[in-house]
Amino acid sequence: MLQLPYWNPEHLLNSDKERWVHFFREGENMDMNNLPEGMDTEEMRQAFAVLDNFASNKEDYFLYLKRLEAARQERTWKNAVEQARKELEQARMMAEQECREKEQERREKEQARKEAERLAALLKKAGISYEDDE
Repeated sequence: MLQLPYWNPEHLLNSDKERWVHFFREGENMDMNNLPEGMDTEEMRQAFAVLDNFASNKEDYFLYLKRLEAARQERTWKNAVEQARKELEQARMMAEQECREKEQERREKEQARKEAERLAALLKKAGISYEDDE
C-alpha cells in the first residue's frame, strides 16, 4: 500500500517504488525533458510520455477512459453471466436431488405396500382376519 500524502518529495529516488510514488505525487508538476536524478529511467520517460500525451491530447485521454469503462463493463457482464450460470447449475442440482428423493420415497412406499400385502397374505393364510383401512 502506498500512502501518497505521507511521501516526502525530497526523498531519494533509488528504487522503483520510490520513483513511482514520486511520479504519482509530483508527475504533473515535472518537466519531462528535465527529469531529476533517479527519475531519468526508460520506464519513467515512458510514463511521462503517456502523461504528456494525455495532457496534450484530450481525445486520446477520453478514448482511454472509454476503453477502461468498456473493460469494466465487460468484466461486470462476465461476472453476472458466471453468477447466473452458477445459480442455474445449483438449481439444476437441487432439482435432480429432489427427483432422486421423490424416486426414493416412491420406492419406499412401493416396498411398504408389498410388505403390507405379504403380511396380509400371511395373516390370511394363518386364518387371522385382517381389515385393510385403505
